[in-house]
Amino acid sequence: VVEAWCTVTQNIMDVWRLPDEAFPRRADLPFLSECGYVPAMTSCLRAALKEVGGEASTVARFLLTGPDRRAAARAVVTVGGAVEQLDERPASFAGDMGSVMPAAQLALALETAAPGERIVLGAYGSGIADAVVLRVTDRMAAARAAGLVSRWIARRAVLGYERFLKFKRVLLGEEPLHPFSS
Repeated sequence: VVEAWCTVTQNIMDVWRLPDEAFPRRADLPFLSECGYVPAMTSCLRAALKEVGGEASTVARFLLTGPDRRAAARAVVTVGGAVEQLDERPASFAGDMGSVMPAAQLALALETAAPGERIVLGAYGSGIADAVVLRVTDRMAAARAAGLVSRWIARRAVLGYERFLKFKRVLLGEEPLHPFSS
């Protein structure tokens, strides 16, 4: 059940690409963390928790995407939570999954969440922080599909970096790989 949500927007440009450049650039990590992620995410988490009248101690898990673990941990601690409340799956074993990361984090968390547990899902990108406060209901046990996401991740096939670069057409002079279904 969605209990509250919040969006905070900051005027910051942390990812950009000039017209004649092939790849985007990203601001350095200290700038991104200190001037972008931590202030925006902290403000967003505080506002979302205030909506439910809850303290960070009432949250079982914080699922936050961000530039790195330290920035996410800092945001949790700044709102009164503990680093132990930060659930880093799947980043800890699957890396940064991009825009699908919040959905993957939530799916993994719901596989083991107990009824009544409060989960805060937070995402950040280019100056925009979003947070959703969720309460797990007893209907989750019936809807749980026996760990589908964790099984999918466990049987993943490793895509070599060279193959990835060919697929993205980064390696010049190479025949690009074409998408295929598994």
